[in-house]
Amino acid sequence: MKARSVVVAKFGTVDVLQTREFELPDPEENQITIAVHYAGINFADIIARRGYYEHAGQPPFTPGFEVSGRVAKAGKKSGYRENDSVLAVTRFGGYSNLVNVSHDRTFKLRAKENLKSAAALPAVYLTSLHSLQHGLHFSRGESILIHSVAGGIGIAASQLCRNQGLEIFGTASSRDKLEFASQHGLHHGIDSSHEDFVERVQEITNNSGIDLLLDSLGGTALVKSLGLLKPMGRAVTIGGAGILPPDGHLLLQPIGAIKSASEYIRARVHPLDLISRNISLAGVQLLLLWDHLDHLRGLMSQILKEWRAGKLAPHIHATYPLENAGTAHTSIESRTTRGKLLLSTEFAD
Repeated sequence: MKARSVVVAKFGTVDVLQTREFELPDPEENQITIAVHYAGINFADIIARRGYYEHAGQPPFTPGFEVSGRVAKAGKKSGYRENDSVLAVTRFGGYSNLVNVSHDRTFKLRAKENLKSAAALPAVYLTSLHSLQHGLHFSRGESILIHSVAGGIGIAASQLCRNQGLEIFGTASSRDKLEFASQHGLHHGIDSSHEDFVERVQEITNNSGIDLLLDSLGGTALVKSLGLLKPMGRAVTIGGAGILPPDGHLLLQPIGAIKSASEYIRARVHPLDLISRNISLAGVQLLLLWDHLDHLRGLMSQILKEWRAGKLAPHIHATYPLENAGTAHTSIESRTTRGKLLLSTEFAD
């Protein structure tokens, strides 16, 4: 079956993204071929394209962790029929119009459920829910600081925390983003472009600090944020947007490279700093959950249940044609987006 995918031909800028045709083999007996309607875009895709995501391997490879669509072909033992609606997690390969996926990495959708909304669920909500339940052990009445609160994970985490009755602090790079995030549960917004988030959190809490931290920045922002935790506080870090090196060609961007290196070197957390205040720090890498399918499927079942009940609603900032993946990446890199971005194919309704 003829298929198309977006490939990272080599590490670098958006110019390395190429659309290629290939022959997709028939699905194995426990697989399905999905006619992809929508594929999710995540910041990890950009990190992989730049060459800083170890699990991506060497080019060429196709990014993409999540797709929604309908079954084009079904293996005999897959449990699916042609034209069934489906949501799937993919270990790369999502930027395609057709993809083969093992049945145990898929989730059946009801016939009329929104495929666009569904495609925006797995990566950000799985990361958030795993972090909150198994890293932070969050509970009603606690306070949490969420960095990049208007991004895909920020909105997902805010909705999950709102549903559990947490007090939510959040940072973003503009007042507009904070106003947007307030629609999804944010209580205390901090404009990181004009305010010192440490000072603002301490001001709002009367220097008592916060219970929980969900960090996506890394670097010195993580170190400063840990200083805000109360005794018995818990933190999870899920990324390093604040220390990400420039977009390829380090020698052509020496200032950016030096800044990134400085952030990396200064982002040191000594074990005694954790012990002396009885606080904990964990890291979460979503892709590794792909190897723990029972756990992943349990989380996804919770997410789908709340989504179907209207308690979770991903915000889709924009949808781009598959061939315009580079434009979508540029949009994310501009740091002006809110929520989630998707790719669509010719199969989309």
